Amino acid sequence: MSGYRYAQGVVPRSNKGFTLLELLVALSIGVVLIVASGSIIRSSVDLMARGERWLQGDFREASVLEFWREQVSAVRTSDSTNTLFMGRKGELNFVTPVVLNTRDKGLVEVHYTIKEEEKKHSLVYKEKRLTPGGITQEKEEKGPDGIVLLKGYDRIGFEYLGEIKADNKDNPWKAEWEGGGGIPRALKLTLIRGNGQRTLIAPIVATSFSSSFGQ
Repeated sequence: MSGYRYAQGVVPRSNKGFTLLELLVALSIGVVLIVASGSIIRSSVDLMARGERWLQGDFREASVLEFWREQVSAVRTSDSTNTLFMGRKGELNFVTPVVLNTRDKGLVEVHYTIKEEEKKHSLVYKEKRLTPGGITQEKEEKGPDGIVLLKGYDRIGFEYLGEIKADNKDNPWKAEWEGGGGIPRALKLTLIRGNGQRTLIAPIVATSFSSSFGQ
């Protein structure tokens, strides 16, 4: 007979194994981690496929405007005299790390062009990979004519915000940018179709990169 005595109704706990409550807690934590990991992976896959699917939905215009805003807000300038920024009435060029297909990494030089056909405007997009020394290579999958982001508008226009002076009564928004190699304070994109008009203003907070390494 064992030398230990137990009070009536008290069952000794074994030092081995887990109780049912501990197993349930562990399973609950495991389920939460799996769900969280799955959500992160699913979001990553969705972002990676943005360049292939995002323009096919009902929110095409909103998606394009948000993408344009992200690119403009992340403008990069060269540490040399060439800022790689060009703004005209129907064209816009700048360098940004925000790319159309999120599977790509690094800086790209983007080129927006407003084209008119049969009195309707389209917004065409192209991007080039920025390589060491500032050299760019055309991305073959984009094609020589680029991607038509928006089409069928009565008017699409860019405007560029210059320096705002208290005593200056002129309109600070310019149809073309002639900043002497600098960059504007903000960009404006206007879309007009029928009686509807949509305008997006994106401020520029530019940072510089080394022209020797393209980063």
